[in-house]
Amino acid sequence: MFHTLIQLIKFGAVGLAATAVHISVWTVAIEMFQIDPFWANFPAFCLAFIISFFGHLKWTFKEQHERNSSENNKPLSKFLCVSLIGFTLNTSITYLIVDILNKPYMYAGFLMATAVPIALFLLNKFWVFSPNNNNTSIPWLYSPSLLWGLVIANVITLAVQLYHLDIEQLAKLIL
Repeated sequence: MFHTLIQLIKFGAVGLAATAVHISVWTVAIEMFQIDPFWANFPAFCLAFIISFFGHLKWTFKEQHERNSSENNKPLSKFLCVSLIGFTLNTSITYLIVDILNKPYMYAGFLMATAVPIALFLLNKFWVFSPNNNNTSIPWLYSPSLLWGLVIANVITLAVQLYHLDIEQLAKLIL
């Protein structure tokens, strides 16, 4: 129990650092460089990804990873999958709040800094860096279909943003 608490604190510290970088880069890109909030999420995500992966691999879940290091344990690919889920959530939240609901971008930032990290903690704890090293513990999560689904979801979101489509126009294109 104590080990899990320490791990949770470490996860929170790495997550806070990555989230702070994400939100800072995102805000600077918007405010200083006048980049649309939707597009500003891309460089912010990339920097936060690097900080998160190495922070969790080398500090938060270091003991688990060292115990489980083998050819079958590929935390980078799992972490990328979980990060794509987070990226899709952040991108969708930004698009929904800023472009659909016409609310200030900081409302999106609040959800990006709270709800998404909670979901990512659970996926990282019980799948990416799982002490069981069991790829089948969440088999649907590691499937190519999910990765392609995430890519397609992001492409649709990009197309909607790029071409300024509303929901009805998007439905006509898809259907």
